[in-house]
Parts: sequence; C-alpha cells; structure tokens
Amino acid sequence: MKELQMTNVHALANPWPAANGLILGEVVLLTQTGCRVRTDQGLLSAELAASCLLQPGLGDRVALLVDGARFYLTAVLIAHDSGSQRLQVPGELVIAAASMHFDSTESLSVQTRSLELNAAAAQFQFGRFRQLALKMTVIAEKLDVTAEKIHRSAKQEFTLFHQQFERILDSKNTQADRWFQRVHKQWVARSERTTITAKKEVKIDGERIDLG
Repeated sequence: MKELQMTNVHALANPWPAANGLILGEVVLLTQTGCRVRTDQGLLSAELAASCLLQPGLGDRVALLVDGARFYLTAVLIAHDSGSQRLQVPGELVIAAASMHFDSTESLSVQTRSLELNAAAAQFQFGRFRQLALKMTVIAEKLDVTAEKIHRSAKQEFTLFHQQFERILDSKNTQADRWFQRVHKQWVARSERTTITAKKEVKIDGERIDLG
C-alpha cells in the first residue's frame, strides 16, 4: 500500500508576529480614542493604552501590542516633533513619592482652573516675583516675605492683619485713586518730619484734637 502524499496543503503564514507580540509603525492619523498606524502588515487602528502616558503625534514611531483582534499603542519610540511633548491621562493623575524635584532650565508654567497647595512648611525664593490674580486668599500662621523690590497692582485690595510690623529703609510710594484706612483703637505716626499735601482740602474730625 502506497503512502498518500498531500501536495495541496500549505502552511498559512501568521499575519501578526506572535500572540501578544509587538508591531512597529508610524502614526498617520489621530482619532478620539487612539490613532491609525502604518505598519508592514498594513494600516492598523490602535487604541491608546493606559500605560502610554506620552501623547502620540503625527509621524511618531510607535509600538503596538496585539491582543486578539485588538491593537493597543503602548509606547512612543521616536517622536517626530521633539520640541514639544505632552503627557496625558484620561482621568486623575496621582504621583506618590517621598520627595519630588522639578528641574527646568528655562521655565515652569502651571495652567489650571484652581490651585491648592497644602504644606506644613513652605519656602519660596524668587529672583523676580510677578503676581497677576483676580482673587487671592493667603492664610498663614506666620508669613515672612523678603525682597529687594516688590511691585503690587490691584483693582481692589482688602488686607486684615492681627499684628503687622513693616520696616522701610529707604522709601515707600503708594498711589491710589481712593484710599481708606480704618483703625479701631489708636493710630500713631512718628517721624522727624511729616508733610501732608492736598490739592483741595484737608479734614480732621474728632471729639478731641491736640496739636503741639
């Protein structure tokens, strides 16, 4: 009995490298949930994996992970535009570490709707400090600010201090359209020479006025 030889059976080539293998390609289109990647196997639609924090861009060299019939973009290998990169997560991002340090050689910018900082102790050192805010509330047990020059501009300012000591070595210039000061108990101004100048009128009202 002769052995029957099958001549019409061929091994089918696996279109993907291996189960749960990687496919390399180039991003050609960005979508809401992921992107489309041109690979050696053709044009594939891939979802952005949760592990890929770096947002892909057009022309980036990326790696895809195969999971059954679905493809996930797991990493950006080479960024086409190396000048600007963006880390993005769909929800809340929490970073837990014993200490954290940000080292930026040029600038650091934070853009958000609300900013909340909680610290037992805070220390700020600025070569130049510029503050632009619609509303700012500062609550501190002890606030120590030392600067060579501070320029502050505000449309409306309300300051409440339990106790304040301010020492000006050279001069202090205050310009305001309308300026109101209210002292509950006692207001004392001491100087070697005091000058009060008004273009129209000066009013002094009190139950008892002592001059001299």
